[in-house]
Amino acid sequence: MKQRRMFRLALAGSILSVIAAVLSRFDIIPLFHLQDLSSIIAFLFPIMAIIGCYLVKSRPIVGGFCLLVSAVGGIIFLSVFYIIPAVFLITSGFLSILLKDETQLVTDK
Repeated sequence: MKQRRMFRLALAGSILSVIAAVLSRFDIIPLFHLQDLSSIIAFLFPIMAIIGCYLVKSRPIVGGFCLLVSAVGGIIFLSVFYIIPAVFLITSGFLSILLKDETQLVTDK
């Protein structure tokens, strides 16, 4: 059950991060002009979030660190646009790292 919640949070954060990366390419807020190199790098963090989202099920610690790195990198490169996805990614990243899986608890007893 907890694994489903982590996966849903990670998936929501991944989808929102892709939307944030796309929105940052448009000049919605004219004060934020991104360089071409930084905007290309900014698209790598949503991809890392998607990879971390799928790693949460099989390797939760590695997937959690991918989600946390994606959240921090997204905040650095896409500051305003990445606040909401970062909340989802940080929450699911910490949950996947800190909480044990229910199947591990059953096999340990």
